[in-house]
Amino acid sequence: MGVRFLKMAVIYIVLGIGIGIYMGATLNFALTSVHAHTNLFGWATLALCGFTYLRFPKAAASRLAQWHFWLQGTGLPIMLISLSFIANGYDQEWLSTIKRIGESVAGSGILVFAVNVFLNVKETNVAVKKGRLQKKGESRLINPAKQAAPRYNLTTLILFWCSLIVVSSLYLTIPLFPLFEDVFQISSSKAAWAGSAFSFAFAGGGLLFGGLSDRYGRKRLMISGLCLLAVSTPFIGTVHEFQWLIVLRVIQGLAASMFPPSVLAYAIEMFPTKKRVTILGFISTAFLMASIVGQIYSSTVILELSWRYVFYILGIVYFISFFLITLCVPKDIIQKPEGNFFSPLKRIGGIFKKKSLPFCYIISSTLFIALVGFFSTLGSYLSSAPFSLSHQEILWVRAAGIIGMLVSPFDGRLVARFGVKNVLCCGLILAGIGLGLVGAWENLAFLILASIVFAAGIAMALPALLSLIGTLAGELRASALSFHMFMLFIGASLGPIVSVYLTGIKGHVFTFEVLAGLLLLSTIVPFFIRLEKKETTTTSINPPNQTNVEHYH
Repeated sequence: MGVRFLKMAVIYIVLGIGIGIYMGATLNFALTSVHAHTNLFGWATLALCGFTYLRFPKAAASRLAQWHFWLQGTGLPIMLISLSFIANGYDQEWLSTIKRIGESVAGSGILVFAVNVFLNVKETNVAVKKGRLQKKGESRLINPAKQAAPRYNLTTLILFWCSLIVVSSLYLTIPLFPLFEDVFQISSSKAAWAGSAFSFAFAGGGLLFGGLSDRYGRKRLMISGLCLLAVSTPFIGTVHEFQWLIVLRVIQGLAASMFPPSVLAYAIEMFPTKKRVTILGFISTAFLMASIVGQIYSSTVILELSWRYVFYILGIVYFISFFLITLCVPKDIIQKPEGNFFSPLKRIGGIFKKKSLPFCYIISSTLFIALVGFFSTLGSYLSSAPFSLSHQEILWVRAAGIIGMLVSPFDGRLVARFGVKNVLCCGLILAGIGLGLVGAWENLAFLILASIVFAAGIAMALPALLSLIGTLAGELRASALSFHMFMLFIGASLGPIVSVYLTGIKGHVFTFEVLAGLLLLSTIVPFFIRLEKKETTTTSINPPNQTNVEHYH
């Protein structure tokens, strides 16, 4: 526990020094109070608490230390973020309320620490026995805490959250396209590159970083990706020329591409067999929900603030998530594979020697061409006659799709009962029918229902496809999953471009029909995929060599 507090303290001293350098460089001292609170309440207080817990293990092992960690760890960022907005002139009542809540939560953590000190800090509980030196090989703890049991539920929640916010970056620019057209004086097709540039970088980076996680560790790659996102994302809000926005979106896409292949491999290796279907279902749900959550987030921010704050706030969210992954997710076992730095890329060629596996990637790209193309078209469709919806109303229509995506965590049960190919075909058919019906009747309630059906079909097909690829790939599972992510986001890159092109030719309804036709046409592909009997009875996400639960620690 003491180590956790020290790591958290170091994060705050880095942040505090960064704020100080910023104020000195710009001569803008509006953040002086934030700077002081970061250094005092963040760095100094947390470091002292950390050293106390290291010195007194009984206090560190108590439940009070856990409460202290979460109360101060949650309340302090809320307080600092809201104080930053107030210091920059956004002194609104709701911001002041949030600041007071953060202060109260963080202050409660200090009170819990005080109680813990008076109850558990005693001379007899010091880490090293008084009066003699520690012998070589002797434990530093007189009263060592029992080794904690694996916290699968907490880890699942953190990985779900981080997967959601990382992939959301792909979709958050979709509602911003009209704003970019006005701000930068560009065409709609050029504005769409704000999404496509990220997607191409995301897809290409995934091929490289999926293999690098074998060499350097899954958790290290996830932490590195979140750290780079926390640094690069706020800079997007500072640009005044569109070409620089594209450059920064490429950098952001490369940083984000470190996360998905690493988190999938981490889930496969670090979770016991009976929990793997559940964790992969949650991660797949996060990837899908990101397509809506990212749009809802950016749409909500631009209703109250400017588009630049979409990236400022998201940078802070990435910083907090970096902190969560670093401190709360167990370290994985680094495999140290043979070969050089580029060996993972060379192994990709073996994917195409596997029977039936290349057919799966046709579906991978088609799913996200349809998904991103649908959302790129939906906004302009609903804002025009006969719907003429406001920005806020369109936001709620987009949000309805989340209902259909809740199917994804239960996909494992459907696969176990009906077979992976059958579930994949049903998902594609359901998605195609839902998307085809979106423009069939100019009735808002019917459109929302059709979009839910479409989202449910995508949510059913994607985990089944992931399962099928894992089964067919065998020992090339890591490379196969990385190439799957590559093809998904190639599809996501093409989605906005296809949407703008088709809408310009024959309008919105024609675009929906073409995208639906692509999905229905892809239902032919599973008939070319052959599964051996042995493969159909094996859970696709079980690696050849089972990872013991002990590796989780």
